Amino acid sequence: MTYACSGWLRAESSRLKAIILLKTLLPTGDWLTLASAKLPGLSSQWSRYAVELKSAGETDRAVFELRVEGEGAVWADKLSAMPTDNLKGWRKDAVAAIKELQPKLVRWGGSVCDPGEYRWKNGIGDRDAPRSPTRTGAGLIPTTWALMNFASSAS
Repeated sequence: MTYACSGWLRAESSRLKAIILLKTLLPTGDWLTLASAKLPGLSSQWSRYAVELKSAGETDRAVFELRVEGEGAVWADKLSAMPTDNLKGWRKDAVAAIKELQPKLVRWGGSVCDPGEYRWKNGIGDRDAPRSPTRTGAGLIPTTWALMNFASSAS
């Protein structure tokens, strides 16, 4: 399977090196790397990085790892590993499972978390564009998936 991996990163030092890995734990307790890719040089400014990983195997217990080499801090946001054959951001197996269940109603949330602070319009637009999450009494609610995404995925 091939995965499109992306994320927003910024680094304290341009000498830091970053690697994205997909790996799985073997019954022996050893880790098996299924795929890996080096990211281009890290910047002190928030930048979007993207790589494609082709897995050498399949597992339902994969670990997505961002490994940083060197000394200094790295900040990461919106890390994602999505199969390249996804359906508008949904995994094909998840869509198939939902269709098989034939639900009469699928509720898209937001107000469940905090009806006073959640703003669905904050999620409109490019999901990779930097934006601040909504801060609520329940913590931070990401605004990367909004009503329009839900509506378009329902078809």
